[in-house]
Amino acid sequence: LAYISYYASKFDIQLIERYCEKFQVLDASAYLKERSGDIIGALQLILKSIDNAISNLWDVFKSDFEAKKITASNVKNNSYYINSDKVTKIGEALTMAIGLCQRHGEEEIKMNLLWNNLLDACLKSQQKIS
Repeated sequence: LAYISYYASKFDIQLIERYCEKFQVLDASAYLKERSGDIIGALQLILKSIDNAISNLWDVFKSDFEAKKITASNVKNNSYYINSDKVTKIGEALTMAIGLCQRHGEEEIKMNLLWNNLLDACLKSQQKIS
């Protein structure tokens, strides 16, 4: 993402965006969508990334639970969850989504649409794991 954001003015954004989507580089693709004015599309890509990361994390939790890697003590003090790279990735994607909503919330209608989409996605993710 850093490379694309730095050199974006030198590339055909639509071509790079297609490559990013093809190879599932969702954060870069979201950045390019935002640059081209497709704010809703950018948010949807970030939310898709969050949903995929939560699904992957849940699969790891189930696997680790079955392998008895999850113990009462590491769940009680949250060390199991906090040290997970997958949790960090979810937090980073959520920060990206919040930043996008903050940057493009000038109009009340767009602001409500962006924030409501973000909230809905978070609640749907929570319902999947409850």
